[in-house]
Amino acid sequence: MNKVTLQAYNIITVSDIFVSSFIMFIVFLFYVIFVTNISDTSIIHNLMIVLMYIAAILYLHLKAPTTLTAAISKRTHLKYLVVGNIIITILFIPYYFWLKNNNVSEVFLKLYEMNTVSKFAYLLIACFIIPLLEEILFRCYYYGIIKTKYGLVPGILVSVLLFAGMHIYQSANMLDILIQGIIYTVFFEISNSIKCSIILHMYNNSLWFLLTFLWS
Repeated sequence: MNKVTLQAYNIITVSDIFVSSFIMFIVFLFYVIFVTNISDTSIIHNLMIVLMYIAAILYLHLKAPTTLTAAISKRTHLKYLVVGNIIITILFIPYYFWLKNNNVSEVFLKLYEMNTVSKFAYLLIACFIIPLLEEILFRCYYYGIIKTKYGLVPGILVSVLLFAGMHIYQSANMLDILIQGIIYTVFFEISNSIKCSIILHMYNNSLWFLLTFLWS
């Protein structure tokens, strides 16, 4: 962590994490009030998640503009991407066999009924935009803030739990979400690059999307 990044993290306080979380809650509350049909496979739902993350990131970015700039400017090494993608692929093996032996058509029915344009929009949002925003928020900001002030382990625990909390609607896969959060955080730490965790997250979501359509 360079001097510029460290100074930026010292500007942002833990209370800013609560404020940014409250901002996301307000966006979600607005969505619940005005949109009655909530579905985790709907484009509207994913757009709501995007708006939540953008609002929180914008608040934190305005507090310390150099944080995100410094994080994005760092290069990532191919070896971390290769190792990370291998680990994610191995962890997908149980999911692969689960899909082969279970009828998940009801779970993803609305996704299958989408037209080509809607499916492409869903793919773009769920596999690329959301992973990008989640890594910026949970790794670049939340993990960086907690780690700077309290240390490595608290940083990992808090950021992973907050990440899992945002996926509470996927409670059936909560263990998988926790493992994913740990992987992204660890590779962000060892690579010292947010680009690494972003690419790993995009790969994970794209693999899920691909396997779901192949075996459902």
